[in-house]
Amino acid sequence: MRPSVSTKRYGINPEHLTPPRAAYSHAYVVDIDIARFIFVTGQLPIDLEGKVVSRSITDQARFVFSRLVDILTAADSSINDLVKVHIYLVDICDFPAISPIRDEFLSAVRPASTLVEVSALPREGCGIQLDAIAISGLTTCIVSSKDS
Repeated sequence: MRPSVSTKRYGINPEHLTPPRAAYSHAYVVDIDIARFIFVTGQLPIDLEGKVVSRSITDQARFVFSRLVDILTAADSSINDLVKVHIYLVDICDFPAISPIRDEFLSAVRPASTLVEVSALPREGCGIQLDAIAISGLTTCIVSSKDS
């Protein structure tokens, strides 16, 4: 017999972010007894008026990473809880430009990461999109090589 596990699932849509225009949430949270799993939907550099924030890939990158922080905060989490990040670029040659911004936000936590070039994103003028997975509420346990 499986042990009983309490779960709760809900969407996160911070009011200060662009409202989702379809059947999705900015993040979906799954709370279980031991942890909170946060699945962040792909974030585009779109402002509250529905416009691309800038033509600059560095401005777009800073915007989507800042939104990631906002969404994780709304889910009672933080950038330190990230375990996986996916970055989608329309032009892979933009990687050197966005890399310092990525490092600024992620160097302390160093989550698993995937970067891919895509032929297009859902909104014209967007050069970057990112999504992420975070797990919060777990106690960090450091195991030395002698213990393993």
